[in-house]
Amino acid sequence: MLRLAVADGALKVNPADGVDRPTARPEREGRALTDSEVSKVISAAESVDSGTAPMVWLMARAGLRVGEVLALKRSDVDMESRVLTIRGSMSRREGVRPVKGNAGRGRTIPMSDDLVDRLSEHLQRTVVSIDGWLVTAPRGGSVRYDNWRTRTWYKISALADVGDINPHDLRHTLATRLFVMDGWTVPAVQAFLGHTDPKVTLKVYTHVMSEDLPVPSSGHFVDTMGA
Repeated sequence: MLRLAVADGALKVNPADGVDRPTARPEREGRALTDSEVSKVISAAESVDSGTAPMVWLMARAGLRVGEVLALKRSDVDMESRVLTIRGSMSRREGVRPVKGNAGRGRTIPMSDDLVDRLSEHLQRTVVSIDGWLVTAPRGGSVRYDNWRTRTWYKISALADVGDINPHDLRHTLATRLFVMDGWTVPAVQAFLGHTDPKVTLKVYTHVMSEDLPVPSSGHFVDTMGA
């Protein structure tokens, strides 16, 4: 802007010339929670606001992004087949937009038993909104992330008392569990989480602790040492 002002003759010199750029803040590394910590977060979500608690369930048990949760409609939940279809993501500026990958068709993933039970309960006791949102704001419209974070998530975080967490940590946690505990392959986790690049699956969403690493074999190369 200032360079343009100088070019247009509005300014004689650019006052920003020679000013050092501020140091960029280091990107926060995602955190993988323990099973106990996840349970505390889910319990806190139910206590703070049971109406939007399914959002936390969906992030913790299905690994959804916040925007994907906010864009879900009741029709995206198939209780008979016990699957969930993620078709879009709620943008703060653009509204619902197609998810990345698979030509924008979204992805369909299986739901865990406890998630099926919780969503079934939610669907039975909540009123259908005009637009069919799965989780709604108090007046029936779509949930705005900034409002939910300020009014609900911060209370959930404080009540759970598990340290510094943000909603996306729940997605990190599930991805790590799929790798470490459940033994899923990279392509399987990639498809489940909706990543277009497997490098993202490996680099960003896995947090393998040293105690989780397997012990290397001691005899594989022994027979070849004298060769």
